[in-house]
Amino acid sequence: MGMKLDEEYGAERLLHIETDDEENEAHDTVDEDDDTGSEISNHSVHAPFHSQLDSPTWPQSYRRSMDVFTGVTPPSLSFLKGSSMLSSAYMRSQTLTPEYSLSKPFISSPSLDREEIPSSNPSKLSIVSSAIFSAPELPPSQQCSYTQSVLNAINALCGIGILSIPYALKEGGWCSLFLLFLFGIITFYTGTLLKTCLESSPGIETYPDIGQAAFGLSGRIFIAIALYAELYSSCIEYLIMMSDNLGALFPNSHMEFAGIHLNSYQMCAIISTLVILPTVWLRNLSLLSIVSAGGVIALFVVVICLLWVGVVDDVGFHPSGTAINIAKLPVTIGLYSFCYGSHSVFPNIYSSMKEPSRFPSVLLISFSTAFFSYLGVAICGFLMFGENTNPQFTLNLPTKLVTSKVAAWTVVLAPLTKYAITLTPVAFGIEEFLPSPQLRTYAASLLIRTLLVFSTLVIALAVPYFGSVMSLIGSSLVMLVSLILPCVCYIQLCKNQITRFQLGACSSIIVVGLISAVVGTYSALTKMITMQNVTRLCHTKSIVTVNGKFPGPPIVTREGDRLLIKVTNHVPNNITLHWHGVRLLRNGWTDGPAYTTQCPIQSGQTYVYNYTIIGQRGTLWWHAHISWLRSTLYGPLIILPKKNVSYPFVKPYKEVPIIFGEWFNTDPEDINCQALQSGEGPNVSNAYTINGLPGLLYNCSTEDIFKLKVKPGKTYLLRMINAALNDELFFSIANHISQ
Repeated sequence: MGMKLDEEYGAERLLHIETDDEENEAHDTVDEDDDTGSEISNHSVHAPFHSQLDSPTWPQSYRRSMDVFTGVTPPSLSFLKGSSMLSSAYMRSQTLTPEYSLSKPFISSPSLDREEIPSSNPSKLSIVSSAIFSAPELPPSQQCSYTQSVLNAINALCGIGILSIPYALKEGGWCSLFLLFLFGIITFYTGTLLKTCLESSPGIETYPDIGQAAFGLSGRIFIAIALYAELYSSCIEYLIMMSDNLGALFPNSHMEFAGIHLNSYQMCAIISTLVILPTVWLRNLSLLSIVSAGGVIALFVVVICLLWVGVVDDVGFHPSGTAINIAKLPVTIGLYSFCYGSHSVFPNIYSSMKEPSRFPSVLLISFSTAFFSYLGVAICGFLMFGENTNPQFTLNLPTKLVTSKVAAWTVVLAPLTKYAITLTPVAFGIEEFLPSPQLRTYAASLLIRTLLVFSTLVIALAVPYFGSVMSLIGSSLVMLVSLILPCVCYIQLCKNQITRFQLGACSSIIVVGLISAVVGTYSALTKMITMQNVTRLCHTKSIVTVNGKFPGPPIVTREGDRLLIKVTNHVPNNITLHWHGVRLLRNGWTDGPAYTTQCPIQSGQTYVYNYTIIGQRGTLWWHAHISWLRSTLYGPLIILPKKNVSYPFVKPYKEVPIIFGEWFNTDPEDINCQALQSGEGPNVSNAYTINGLPGLLYNCSTEDIFKLKVKPGKTYLLRMINAALNDELFFSIANHISQ
């Protein structure tokens, strides 16, 4: 017979009691007539945690997909995975269906009326859940061997973070390597805490399960959202990585579309998206899972290419760098923490093991392997490229070398198999919110996946900063998932057995995680919001600008005008502005030299420059007056005659500012610091520029040319400014005599 226990198990759960003899049926009937059946059931059938997890709570798709992940043999090896993502084996749940109609759902809804298979036992008590959202035709679960678990854990830890690890060392200095070791120790410990949480109650298999066990449904949903956000942000990183390296392979590519100019990065990002899009439409991702199993090989190829360039191709190793750079340490912390962000898959690796008791040794081996891999690549990459190190070391490899092209194409092609596998869990989670099973069709799934893909394109175009995005993910999501939440859940689940030492250790880790998350997230966000990504000579870097313009916006005024210029500093650097050539009579505190006539404007602060132009007209300029920030932070200051006062010459047909500057492939601040430490002269710039563009005299600069269209017989006033740091420059126009 069937009896609903709505109070304890919910409206969708049925309690089936099946018997083979009349006496048992009569006995059950008497119990029901005596009004004791419900009471007996409530006392004898307590819902353990595993039965609570069977209730239809969001996200069901995450749990089922992770069950498949832990049940296949062996877990697939995925490419360069640095943040905690699902492995490619996860998607083997998507079995090929014979029909490909748009009305067929990606996800099936099993019928509640399915008949139970009779049992040979005289009496059977079973709890049946109505799974609203499930993956079809799940393969049989199989346990993983110890070796397979070790390989899977290593694969999860050694990922795309390795591309940025030399850049992290450059930003933080040599002493920051201690933080790489420290975060390795902390995340190893929090990994063991997850194991304890998994053992605290039967049926806990995934990270959301831990959240539900500790804090109920709200905890499950919160952790699931964090994990989905991590997966989604990883897709953005994949797209940025592909676009950067593809743009480096074709630096002069550009396109005009509907009157819009697309540079090499923008064009490559759109092309990469269009190539990726069909992979997320596949019903069966098993082929991508098989291909992406070569991820460790791809990682090995990229690292070998780096070492080959350093040892064989005579790039060499050159000691450089600072001991520690406090100002840029938050960026380094975010990048280091990203490297250890794989805790979302650790519970499933544990659940899939034949010998779960050996899970701590799996963590020890995998974390040790990851640490020494990151350490070796960080040291070698930084010694090779020094202060020129890019957020992806593949962009530093000499473009003419075959090994460089191999590394670049490896990084470009590998995400083609990983993007769809990483994005699909997010799509499943969204599809669960569709109001009825009839809407969960193939067409609806295509629409959701297409919108998700194009949303990552929009973000990748708006925020094309690989290092800053990775630092943001590491500072916010990884700190939350890998440091804070394991300790919080452990304290909640094991509060009766926890020792004072464990409580102190967990509390300290929570504090470290919170501080690192706040500081690192703020640093990454401010850098992305206020720094402008600029590409010259096939090198892309973030520079300090005013209002996002390089060179900065012109200030046009008239003799006798009073200027009120409000400057708000949104970058981590201290800033001052100098008004070059302006006579600041009795107003010297607005002159701009830092720590001389003015205290610098600190990050997040505002200062108003207030002065009057007296007895001056002509072409002047403004620039930063602290360190070498003026290499990019400059612009024209044009003073026109007073109203109704004519020029001392015939008024020209057109006035054009011509600003001479310099372009450094690396950060000029780092060059300045290196020169101060060595006592030698600073490195020269990589190119001279006119209005920020190098021109035809340099390689990889055929499109970066300043062009001025003129009309014969007209007079043009060229307002020339030398904004170069240390050089005198001369100017002439070919086949033309200037007056």
